[in-house]
Amino acid sequence: MRNGLPSPRDTGYFPPSSSTPVPPVPPIPPMPTTAAPLSPTRELPPSSEAQACESCDAADIQTWHCSYCDMSFCDACWEKQGPHRKGRTGPDGLPHEKADLRIVKRLKDILTPSADPQEQQALHHDDRDTTWFGIAKDLSDQPKFQDYGRYATIIANSTTGHHKVRYPQLVSFIGQTGAGKSTLVKMLIDQQERMSVPDRAAVFASPVVGSVRNENVPTSGDVHLYGDPKTYYGQFPMLYADCEGLEGGENMPISAQYCNVQQTSKGKRTASVPDTEHRKLRKSAKLSRGTQRDIAWANSPETQKRQYAVTELYPRLLYTFSDVIVFVLRNPK
Repeated sequence: MRNGLPSPRDTGYFPPSSSTPVPPVPPIPPMPTTAAPLSPTRELPPSSEAQACESCDAADIQTWHCSYCDMSFCDACWEKQGPHRKGRTGPDGLPHEKADLRIVKRLKDILTPSADPQEQQALHHDDRDTTWFGIAKDLSDQPKFQDYGRYATIIANSTTGHHKVRYPQLVSFIGQTGAGKSTLVKMLIDQQERMSVPDRAAVFASPVVGSVRNENVPTSGDVHLYGDPKTYYGQFPMLYADCEGLEGGENMPISAQYCNVQQTSKGKRTASVPDTEHRKLRKSAKLSRGTQRDIAWANSPETQKRQYAVTELYPRLLYTFSDVIVFVLRNPK
């Protein structure tokens, strides 16, 4: 499959040789612009958390939040504000824009994650089940390629029987450590899920977002795989691969640090975040078992380092079978 369309191997049709009559080519199933959503998709309604207009104090009309001003105004009062008048711009040269307060709060929650150590430890512990593949060390401290079966688990859990054949699509996020790969994936999953059912708690697993205080240390190790809520049960499910940052060196990922602390804590029970429905998807009975393979080229001290696998192996694998590659950089230009 390339670019989301079935290949000849998928359709069972192979071009005949030049010596035989050419039969009519069977049409390739068109790729729908939107696959079957988790539930009927609809536009977000006016925010139930909208504040009263901070200019005229009206509380029974729709208000819009201005992130620059950090205030909410109704339509009539919006244009009356000096910074909102025609031709005015914000500090970055862009005009002040109307925003739904609920979306603003949601994005702030993603961009500024909790710094509570116990909550972070619980989030990283849960996120381990989304690991797709990576490098593990055996008892002799030799690197092994570990496939955790995440891809097979997602496909099994999302199969409903409505589609005889399914064509998964892979979008891979690769780039610098701390550039925002996990943040982008989390925003995509959260936005699609909330558009389907705005008031429901999160069901689908999403990455743990890192902190600017640890921008040179990878937040999550190896490669994690997540399902897109809107297409999850459709014929063309979209999957997001979140690759470990390329510039982390030999630094131990934050997730590994938290999980190691949990494993070495004896007799202490760590706090966890409140249970959500996504645990049902995570801990499904259909969980596939992973496999481990030898790495023939890891025969020198340099090639046995994690950094070598992260920079040389992970990107090459993802480039090979991804439909789309998103290369994320810290440089705003």
